[in-house]
Amino acid sequence: MLSLRTLPALCAAPLLLVGCFQARIYEDAPPPDRDLGISFDAALPDGGRDAGGPIVSDGGPTRVDAGTSVCDTGERLDPYDGPICGDDTLACLEDCERSPDPGFCQDDCFMADPVCMQCINGTIIACATNAGCQMAWDGFACCTERRCPGLTGTDRFECVDQCEGEFSGFAECVNEEAIERCEPLIYECLGG
Repeated sequence: MLSLRTLPALCAAPLLLVGCFQARIYEDAPPPDRDLGISFDAALPDGGRDAGGPIVSDGGPTRVDAGTSVCDTGERLDPYDGPICGDDTLACLEDCERSPDPGFCQDDCFMADPVCMQCINGTIIACATNAGCQMAWDGFACCTERRCPGLTGTDRFECVDQCEGEFSGFAECVNEEAIERCEPLIYECLGG
């Protein structure tokens, strides 16, 4: 069985595979442009004020009207509801505890199971956006909509190379503390 001490490195591995590592490569570069192309105007057309508060998903599928842009509306991701990591992946991850370099070993395990990566990434992204990273995700989603049209949700990771600055902003938000808050949900991908 995987130990609790393994989880922080384990959870970071899938994000490293899709771009967090790239964000670290550019630490010495100038900070990315923080203008995410999102404007927030709390005034309503009739002059009233919006009550504000968190946006909560109703659990239904994410839908975007064909005439709207994620750059205007943002992109809410529903909690991941799909297959979890396979038994072979879990056995591989357990073997990594005895590896001289557990991080690389875990990366190899995840690379061999794209379904597991999808579960963990989808879970982390949905959890992180609900825990304060929504604006950073929306900036990345907006960039990918402009540079890689047609991608939605975690498929947007296919466009990381074209939206490195925006992805770096999201990756900074999804820090170790955010991943720790999401641990119970991530464990569901690992079978419990």
